[in-house]
Amino acid sequence: MIIEKFIIIDYKDKEANEFAFSENANIITAEKNTQGKSCLLKSLFYAMGMGIKKFKPEWHIDSKIFKIYYKHKDEYGYIIRQGDNFWVNNKNGRLNIKEYSQWLANTLKINMKLPMVKTLVYEPVYPSALILPYYIDQDTSWSKSIYKDVVLELGRYDSSAIPKKIFEYIFNISNDAIQEKEDELRLAKDEKTKAENQKKALDELKTNFIKNSTVLSFDEDKAKEDIKKYLSYARTIQTKITNLQIKLFPKEKSLDENKLKVAELNELLKTNEETYKSISKRCEYCHSELTREQSLSRFKLENDKFEIIAMKNDLLIKIEKLEKEIQKILDEKIPLEEHYTELLKIANKKQQEYTLAEYIDEKAKKINNDNYYQTENNVILKISQQEDIINDLKKIINALKKEEKENRDLITNEYKDLTASFSMKFPDVDFNRRAFLNFSQITDNSGATDNQEFFGLYMIYTHLLFNHSIIELPFGLDSTLKDELDDYNINKFYKIIEEIVLSNHKQSFVIMLKNKLSLLKNTYNVIELTKPILSKQKFEKLKQEFSIISEE
Repeated sequence: MIIEKFIIIDYKDKEANEFAFSENANIITAEKNTQGKSCLLKSLFYAMGMGIKKFKPEWHIDSKIFKIYYKHKDEYGYIIRQGDNFWVNNKNGRLNIKEYSQWLANTLKINMKLPMVKTLVYEPVYPSALILPYYIDQDTSWSKSIYKDVVLELGRYDSSAIPKKIFEYIFNISNDAIQEKEDELRLAKDEKTKAENQKKALDELKTNFIKNSTVLSFDEDKAKEDIKKYLSYARTIQTKITNLQIKLFPKEKSLDENKLKVAELNELLKTNEETYKSISKRCEYCHSELTREQSLSRFKLENDKFEIIAMKNDLLIKIEKLEKEIQKILDEKIPLEEHYTELLKIANKKQQEYTLAEYIDEKAKKINNDNYYQTENNVILKISQQEDIINDLKKIINALKKEEKENRDLITNEYKDLTASFSMKFPDVDFNRRAFLNFSQITDNSGATDNQEFFGLYMIYTHLLFNHSIIELPFGLDSTLKDELDDYNINKFYKIIEEIVLSNHKQSFVIMLKNKLSLLKNTYNVIELTKPILSKQKFEKLKQEFSIISEE
């Protein structure tokens, strides 16, 4: 995925701006710090779906809407983000974070899953996990361990999986794919064994089954006891249904209230729009310029419109959540009600002297030789089908194991070469002591040495990422200098950044002060920022980019 253009509007402060990017290296620079470089980079990755932990206090994320124009393979599209709401490519409507995650995974053609923190059940990842290796944050990426505690939303996954399993998937060396196929193989073998046992049972009972298929016995006392059991089961189920109804009522009430609020907000939007048009029509009728009062009214109406839309979208998220919770209860309640009704029907039939003996006799009359042979054929067919599945899975598993080993060996050897090289570049740090995919805590006592170790490890994995990732995503590098370094080490930092990041043909975004550009050998696409980075003059033009939000 290549980002071609990025648009930001602040609908409260009536400011906006747009930025065009190269599909290769992009340097975001300014004369001084605190001029918005990090805010721009953080916002860019936030718009892609990352849960950025920390924005500057003056950068009010809640009043901003972002739009990315992207290219992926031969397709073009856009992503809009406002809070936890997303719009993509003008065709899917508003998406929540889970729906957007699925859309992004489908677009990139990936199926990354991670174990959840409590259940350890593997579930599809949110964008924060997917994009994690591609983003180095100046505020959160430089303490304790690389890629740890960098962004929000990673706490939902088992901590041992972050970031190791993410890199294994991206490098196509994950054991999870093999494990998934081995689980399928185990299930297929179990199904085959069940079918084989059924075949043995059929063979043993074949003679007696065909000759004596209607020889059955009936216990009247047991039939009466069955009636009592059915009624007892029905009472137990009725209690469960009642408890579910108690849970259901407040959620349905809350859902109705929120839907009413959305309807009221829609009316406000309609009134707002009519008032706005009324002002426009008056001006066209009298052929005069807008009065100061009319202009102020139009600005206020526009501001109200975005705030009402934001409130409406928050309510729609609550409504979606309530509808899912209600549906979950109904999914549990409806089968219970059906079971309850069926139990009462059976008990009623028995009480009307439709005896168990008559029922068994009726069933027995339908059993004949044709039924038996049809059952036998089905079992034989199932055994054959499971054998085919087992053979196919074994081939897939062997191929996956071979590919996984070859990839792992290749990348591991490259990692060892890189750690040896970086140990020579930074003699104070022994990169060789850390094995591939070992993300344990960095514990050196010297701040400057820690900075070198963090930087070196990030650059090593970034180099591997550019060379071996199966996913195409932009790479973002914020400030790398967290402690005082001498000029010699600073020069080495920028030389390595140019060699590994900027000179690569993948898209990247690197932040540096303008006076550091002289340390680079080559020229790159430079986005020079001045404060403020948003402009009031561009708001009216760029707000049209977000008309899809107003149309919902």
